[in-house]
Amino acid sequence: MGLTAWHITFGTYGARLHGDPRLTVDRVRNEFNGPYVEPSAARHALAKAALTHPPVRLSRIQRVFLEQTIPAMCIRGGWRYDTCACARDHAHTLLRADAVTHGKRIRHWLKRWLTEALDREFGRRPGDGAWWAEGGSNRVVHDDDYLRTVTEYIDAQRTVRRGAGDVAAVAEAEEEECEEEEIGPTRPGSLLRRETDIGPTRPGSLGRFRP
Repeated sequence: MGLTAWHITFGTYGARLHGDPRLTVDRVRNEFNGPYVEPSAARHALAKAALTHPPVRLSRIQRVFLEQTIPAMCIRGGWRYDTCACARDHAHTLLRADAVTHGKRIRHWLKRWLTEALDREFGRRPGDGAWWAEGGSNRVVHDDDYLRTVTEYIDAQRTVRRGAGDVAAVAEAEEEECEEEEIGPTRPGSLLRRETDIGPTRPGSLGRFRP
């Protein structure tokens, strides 16, 4: 049985809320090429009020850690890792899995295992402990042209270039961490084009698979 390539994306907790000028997709508008949620100050305020702790903005050291951890998570899940990239407010993974395993389930386990790894390395988040928003995007990579395109797209966003040594990568991250935090969070804009349910995560939801 052949493998199916999946481009999986999910955002950090509270970083992109419904009603934000940056477009989102909710459960009602959860269709391919369907309409986005319209910007709404009132809806954004309600979503912000529902947060149990401040939005998660991944530091450079955390992004390096995630990019070095995701390949091991793919081995744990029995998936073939291709590439990944972590930004301040979202993560991309390109992998291949057997045809009977859907990307939604892969996304669920990736988020759960990465949460456990982040908790061990950096400590549990306050409130419900969520690092990631609910939902995300899982797209099948249908052909070689799309595979090349999405690989280049993800590689261009990597915090650490592919093939860089672990020690050198962490050292570089530590040197740049203070400077980056002084500048403040970046705004990826349209990099995260198609997310599903990027609202606040309900307590305990990372431990349950939501189809």
